[in-house]
Amino acid sequence: MDEDKNALLAAFPNIRNSAGRSMLYIGASAWRAVLLEDFRDWGWRIDVLEIFPVNTAFVAHAYRPRKVIEGDVRQADSLLTETYDAVVWWHGPEHIPREDLPATLASLEQHAPLVILSCPVGSAPQGEIYGNPHEAHLWDVYPHDLENLGYSVKAFTRTSPGADDAILAWKIS
Repeated sequence: MDEDKNALLAAFPNIRNSAGRSMLYIGASAWRAVLLEDFRDWGWRIDVLEIFPVNTAFVAHAYRPRKVIEGDVRQADSLLTETYDAVVWWHGPEHIPREDLPATLASLEQHAPLVILSCPVGSAPQGEIYGNPHEAHLWDVYPHDLENLGYSVKAFTRTSPGADDAILAWKIS
């Protein structure tokens, strides 16, 4: 996923120089933990929030974050007990109903001054995979959807076979 890393580094060139900073990474599994290892290698202290129990067990073992919180991102206020330097939700907004996104992001923004999102641009149909119903894409996200919520947005092209173009969005409060 070099395209993901390149897009992130273009938007945040100093993100690699963040040793000791804390992050909440939302949504990681055996099949998808985009940039999680990079963030760990850059020195971030990482907690993971993940809804699917099979994934939480795998993530705890394979990626060894500081802690794994099992639960729905839409319930962040009741699940999170601390604040972070950043929240990273890489390929997630399309997995919750569109109408839930504003409140979910507002909650995440209360837990970190920097929220970084990524998701496919527009239509990217996906149903349940690996027995995880939470992998389904519930709506098509376009840049204006995130801009309307106060996020800075850059679209980028992925060149990997079968990969959808993506949106990188962030909000600094």
